[in-house]
Amino acid sequence: MSWTGGAACGLRTPGRAGTTTSTVATPFSFDSLAVEEDWRIVIGALPDGLVAVTPDGKEVDVYPVPGDAVTNIAFGGSDGRRAVITASLAGRIVETSWPRPGHVVGPWRP
Repeated sequence: MSWTGGAACGLRTPGRAGTTTSTVATPFSFDSLAVEEDWRIVIGALPDGLVAVTPDGKEVDVYPVPGDAVTNIAFGGSDGRRAVITASLAGRIVETSWPRPGHVVGPWRP
C-alpha cells in the first residue's frame, strides 16, 4: 500500500508561495482537486472516488464512485453545490449534488 500526502502553502504575495505544510497522508493516489467554501480540499482519489480533507488534515471524508476512476471535480451552480466530476475509465462527465458548497470558478472570459 502506498500513501499520498497533501500539502498546503500560504501566499506571501500574488505568485509567491510561503511556507509549505503537510496536511494529510492517506492511502489514496491523488489527481486533480477543487476547494469547498470552508476550505476543505476535494480530490479525485484514484481509484476510490473523491476524498474531502479539512484544512488541518484531521478529517478525511471518502465519497466512492464505484466502477470508475475520478480524475477531476469542479463546483458550479448558484449555490456552489453542483459537482461536475470526470469518470475517466468510462469517459463520462457526471453531474451530482454536493453536501457542502464549493468555490465556483468562472465563467471563463477570453
